[in-house]
Amino acid sequence: MSYVLFENEDDYQKIIDSYAKIADSSDLPPEFNTVLAVVYAKTGKIDESLAYCRKALTINTEDIRAYRILGLIQFLKKDLVGAKKQFINSIESSAG
Repeated sequence: MSYVLFENEDDYQKIIDSYAKIADSSDLPPEFNTVLAVVYAKTGKIDESLAYCRKALTINTEDIRAYRILGLIQFLKKDLVGAKKQFINSIESSAG
């Protein structure tokens, strides 16, 4: 899954609004949560991004992208030990 980068901040908000309507469905793939984590991070909503990363990882404990995003979020929150752990988890998941 690749992520689209938008020039207009409103485009990210449109994605959040659209995805939020179906976010609580239990039948969604973990990638759905990972995409929301990316979009929330890009709009500066770090806590929301963190929540969707964690949700993705409860569904799929080997979601490489979720570990990377989680590592970046923890880095932004100045949790360098936590960030390092998530980056290592990402590497281990990709090797596994």
